[in-house]
Amino acid sequence: MEIDPSSRGWSGGIYDEARKGWLYPMEYNPAAKTAFKQNQWNHYRIECIGNSIRTWVNGIA
Repeated sequence: MEIDPSSRGWSGGIYDEARKGWLYPMEYNPAAKTAFKQNQWNHYRIECIGNSIRTWVNGIA
């Protein structure tokens, strides 16, 4: 799961280093792009069950 403090706002996205591509780019979830709080504590949750991966940043999936 990426932590992206830039204005792009892709914290919570999943990037596959081996295949050099985003498995879940944040364009799929524009509401989550504002979840990361710059210069504050942020809470991250990653849930992996079977072949499903879900991420949350500050409670926003």
